Amino acid sequence: MEPPVVACHGFPHAAVSSIDPLASQAALTVLRRGGSSVDAAIAANAVLAVVAPDACGLGGDVVGLVYQPRTPRTPPRVHALVGIGRAGSNANAEILREQGFRTIPRDHPAAITVPGAVDGWLLAHERFGRLALDTILADAIDYARNGFAAPARLAAGARELSDLGFRSELTAAFKGRFVPGQRIRHHGIARTLEAITRLGREGFYAGEVGAELMALTQGALRAEDLARPQAELVEPIAVDALGLRMMGTPAPSASFLTLGLLAALPPERPTSLTQAYLEMVDAIEQTRWLHELHYDGADVAAALAAPAPSSPPATLRRPNAPDTTAIVVVDHAGGACVLVQSNANAFGTRLTTHETGVFVHSRGAVGFDLDPASPNQLGPRRRPRHTLAPLMATDPRTGTLRLVAGTMGGDRQPTVIAQVVSATLREGIDPRTALARARLAETAASSGPHPGFDTHHHDGKRTWVIEDHVDPSVLGELAERIGPLTLEPGLTTAAGVCHIAMVREHDVISCSDPRAEDGSAIGW
Repeated sequence: MEPPVVACHGFPHAAVSSIDPLASQAALTVLRRGGSSVDAAIAANAVLAVVAPDACGLGGDVVGLVYQPRTPRTPPRVHALVGIGRAGSNANAEILREQGFRTIPRDHPAAITVPGAVDGWLLAHERFGRLALDTILADAIDYARNGFAAPARLAAGARELSDLGFRSELTAAFKGRFVPGQRIRHHGIARTLEAITRLGREGFYAGEVGAELMALTQGALRAEDLARPQAELVEPIAVDALGLRMMGTPAPSASFLTLGLLAALPPERPTSLTQAYLEMVDAIEQTRWLHELHYDGADVAAALAAPAPSSPPATLRRPNAPDTTAIVVVDHAGGACVLVQSNANAFGTRLTTHETGVFVHSRGAVGFDLDPASPNQLGPRRRPRHTLAPLMATDPRTGTLRLVAGTMGGDRQPTVIAQVVSATLREGIDPRTALARARLAETAASSGPHPGFDTHHHDGKRTWVIEDHVDPSVLGELAERIGPLTLEPGLTTAAGVCHIAMVREHDVISCSDPRAEDGSAIGW
């Protein structure tokens, strides 16, 4: 399957990539009306909140990167957007332990942290937006009110929700049994988006949704928790790797893990595909120690700048469902934005606000521990760790933008982006080929003390897996060096869904992953 790709030649140019054509088209419409890359990314994300509530939505968190090009008065600059909500002011891990919980259940009130996505959108729009919110959210409101054709992914997800006994506007309309292409409406989401356009954050956190969030969490979230802004713009973390300045969002985002992998890779072109995989395995092993710093407030910039602990190379040893989405936008002015937004698990907690129908994320269950010795222990107003890992790369001499990338894929996200970016930069292959290449990864059961993050921890049994469209000769060579590999179905969302834009001297190449059911990269 050929990845959707658009090459925009000459300036001015603009390009968008997302998992859904309606979202990409909404972003392009905003760009045509003079909107910025941030305006367009918000427009796409809002549409995805309507048509892909299994992956993202108003009840989740968002992280992102924004590139401002050079102007006559200012140098180019990258900003990191952290829209990660905090636990409630009365969050208490000890009480849950006393109740017999070892981890936080996905549908427990403690799993629900304050959603940070809307605050993230509004902060980014205030700083970098050009168009009014009602223009930016117009397509999302229209699809929510008047309907859209359900993709196969959503029809299957709604059926699963219904079978599990979780009711929502999505499952109630057709008793959980609608077919792909059937018209779906989200009246509550339309009403909520309209309230945001009129009232800003008050229309979400202090309005109808805010009251329903407090009721849904049985007091775990209070009015004062929702009144406190959840988003901030900060300096990105950065490393020099593969000839570029690589930048990401700070912890508790997982971007620093991507940067560590890229910095650990040899800059030279690998001699073969097998060598490229082996060098990635080595990089994973060499940077495994970084995962101990995956918590809110960790000084990951200092860790990336410090020498890595010595360890033998991995090549001498033998040793989930979609729940995130990424949007990549480059605008006519040379600005760019990548947003990565998530409900944590698919459909989050599987719970929705009663009247407005917002699926609420389960980030607390995924990102917090109940271990009193853990830096990620659930606690009042703490931020949970995130798998989200956006990436930007600039020319280290001029600051000119060269690459933008984002992905879904749980705790595989750093390795997904590292493999795609490494293939394009070290091997010089085009983004389409890099995206379609079989991906190597580790897997581990997520039933241990680090649910959703078990893969890269030192404890527990890990298995190397690779997609089944890998060349058999490469598979045999890898098995000889790192031990048996498990094959998994190729070009499915299990291996992550990556979006990438490469900015060259006279054009932009934007690509959507072939693993996305309806992935769409468009531009002009």
